[in-house]
Amino acid sequence: AKHPGKVTFAGGWTFRGRDMRALSDRSVLDRLPEESRGKAVAISVPEKARAHFAPKSMLGGCPAFLGKFENYNGKKSNNLGWCARYPTYPVFSVDTHYMYPAQWPNGDEYMIAGEKEKLVLRHGSEKSNAVVRVTGGRSEKWRFEDSDIYAIGFLRGCVYSTERAYVPRRGEEQDTVEIAYKEMKDFARIRFVNVMEELDVPGEWCYDLRTGLLVLYPPEGFGPDSLCALGTSADHFFNVLGSDIDIDGFNFTAKHSHPAVCVEGGERVRIRGCRFSGLEYWACFVSGRHNEVRSCDFTELPADGLLLCGGDIVTLERGDNLIENCHAWKYGFMRSSWQRGGFFMTGCGNRMRHCQADTSQEVGFEYDGVDQLVEYCRTHTVSFWNGDSGAVYTKGGQEVSYGCVFRYNDISASPGYVNGLYCDDCSSGHYIYGNIVRNFGCGGIFIGGGRDNTVCNNIVVSERGVGSGFHLDLRGLAWKQLKGPEKASNAVARLRRQWNPETSPVVARYPGLRRWFDDPMRIRAPYDNTWRNNVVVDCGRAANVGTGSNLVSPDFRMASEGNLHIRVTGGEKKDEKWKLGGFKTVDGSPSEPVDVGFVDMPSAEKAFHKRQVVWRKGDFTLKPDSIVFKELPDFKPIPFRKIGLYVDEWRKVAD
Repeated sequence: AKHPGKVTFAGGWTFRGRDMRALSDRSVLDRLPEESRGKAVAISVPEKARAHFAPKSMLGGCPAFLGKFENYNGKKSNNLGWCARYPTYPVFSVDTHYMYPAQWPNGDEYMIAGEKEKLVLRHGSEKSNAVVRVTGGRSEKWRFEDSDIYAIGFLRGCVYSTERAYVPRRGEEQDTVEIAYKEMKDFARIRFVNVMEELDVPGEWCYDLRTGLLVLYPPEGFGPDSLCALGTSADHFFNVLGSDIDIDGFNFTAKHSHPAVCVEGGERVRIRGCRFSGLEYWACFVSGRHNEVRSCDFTELPADGLLLCGGDIVTLERGDNLIENCHAWKYGFMRSSWQRGGFFMTGCGNRMRHCQADTSQEVGFEYDGVDQLVEYCRTHTVSFWNGDSGAVYTKGGQEVSYGCVFRYNDISASPGYVNGLYCDDCSSGHYIYGNIVRNFGCGGIFIGGGRDNTVCNNIVVSERGVGSGFHLDLRGLAWKQLKGPEKASNAVARLRRQWNPETSPVVARYPGLRRWFDDPMRIRAPYDNTWRNNVVVDCGRAANVGTGSNLVSPDFRMASEGNLHIRVTGGEKKDEKWKLGGFKTVDGSPSEPVDVGFVDMPSAEKAFHKRQVVWRKGDFTLKPDSIVFKELPDFKPIPFRKIGLYVDEWRKVAD
């Protein structure tokens, strides 16, 4: 784009604000809330585009298996699996900003079943619909016969994948609706979507099934020249199969299904200064070698941001792909919230630097693979609703991760049961160095049963005095789905196929992998983990061992030494559940608090959401006279001011 930011790709039916007219059809107008009458505008959807609203098509109740992506590196290898396991739905944008389909509750909120009252009155089955209680007389005023109302959310629980189900009719009991979904659970969370009677927030829209009208409550700034786009195209905007290609300065918006930009096995492809918004699926997919995604924005995305892969975890062939100075925010609000998220990097030998992910119910960063590097990145105010997750997430399984370096990052989550950095399900071989970890509800750095992990020279802070600075469990020995002779035998066989101890170049580089075969029955035991020279400030516990704590053994060669726990104002000590020792505690008191020596450590403030806190950047640079350097002379300063986004040719403001 000769004029960066001025050229927009929109995927489907487009029109201008002047093409919409004040809503005059009384049969539709009378259904709107008072606040939106007189403001709503409408346009008749063309026949070709109406097909996307037909029940069980674009709004289909089944997950959309859209195909497979491979980890291309000049050849196909390491299949990444199905690229979509969540329902499709319409995507509509105005001036590249995502417009929410009219829904209740609004925005990031959900109707939480079982929180205050029993909302799931009857579980669904093959023979009968689920019955759910709603509030405010909604079941009486929603006109089901003229709408394609559907429920979307976590219908089987509050952690797992988003799904969609039809709302066929109001229930027989007052204030209830029936949902055609056979597995509704008491702990589900739900939004009702495409409800004309809930068109009550600027930027919401709805499609009326009877009249074929698209009705919009105009957002601020809406005018005659506004570019309106309904995403009806599934094709990529750019599908790059070659090399040495630059894609610079474009806006990508309004499409469903496949990513807007897809680089399949390319080399030296550079995507710079682009903005991805209002895209139903992964916004961008990049595979191959020596590719670069730089200074791009990923925002207002119902699903996820960037998926980057390249390199081979079996042969150690490097991808040398780079994600740098990219920002993802306001994403994942119609999606899973458990994995993936703003940025996901997999493969071998790739880098993510100076990126930021924030303001999402999903995780900030996810990575796995071999020899991956994540540095100088920041994440905050993520994982709004999560339980079993983290601000940064590494997928489980020894056979997918080893030799990854995570250093000089500022990691912040939301309260709730959320971790800072979560190495899940025996994820192993991580070198975690020089990070600031704060605002978490469970473990600051959580090792979920993995081995060969080194946690060194980090600062873990709880502004609210909760959670454990470090958390370890022995799930690989305690969970029935992971233990037992057959499970152990299968794990050994799988690892031998991938990283044969006699011939694998990965094993040659990391000889410690040979030890994984020395004790087959305990291949998922947390051998050779180390915590050294770390600082924990004001956490509920300095460290904690969870599941399988009774199985901790000196045979596992775990080491915890030279760590410091500072309790600024002292307080009641909790039971010691860290059997490895290795912490020196410095206690202050309310009258004589300990000055840790941060330039600016912000205090925690409660915000509008009970699982969220107001995030303040602060400055966690340690002053030269900090008590940390006195108590831990070998502690190395963390370059906090280098973390995060920076200004360059494409990014004019780095917030």
